[in-house]
Amino acid sequence: MRNWLLRAGAIAIAMAPLGVPATAAAHESLVLILHDNGRGGVTVDLAWTDGHPIPVTSTIAASLLATSADRTVGPTALRHLPGKPTAAYDTALPPGTWQVYVDVAMPGIGQCEVTVTVEAQPRQPTSTRCGAPLPAAARAPASTRPTGLLWGLGGIAAVGAVGVGVLLFGRRRTP
Repeated sequence: MRNWLLRAGAIAIAMAPLGVPATAAAHESLVLILHDNGRGGVTVDLAWTDGHPIPVTSTIAASLLATSADRTVGPTALRHLPGKPTAAYDTALPPGTWQVYVDVAMPGIGQCEVTVTVEAQPRQPTSTRCGAPLPAAARAPASTRPTGLLWGLGGIAAVGAVGVGVLLFGRRRTP
């Protein structure tokens, strides 16, 4: 009988993480805001389309590919700026008109395609938003309850109840 209790406990422990949703699964997708500093520098700010902030401690995996009439830069990894949900291209694009493609794979999926013009003389910085945020009416309200944790605890309790039932009612009676 003790074997059943150990099995029930092992199943409960194994099932507990299934009740906790992954961070990216809790959101729709990413909005990327590509900033061109007017001197060839490119940075990308990330935000969830549902309006929730991206924690600054999140891992960001993003790449940049830029093409002009006679050159190609990248694909190259963008560097995550510490303390910000921002990724940056480490060097400046040379003068010219560039078609810049940014792909983000973590913490969610996002893409941006922007034309960037780099002139010999610095110009005004520009920003371009890629990916539309959801309208407020379409957003799910932020829950203050830890629903994933509650499902995990409920699963543990259910498996524990089955284990107790087996212990109490599964005994063989000997005359």
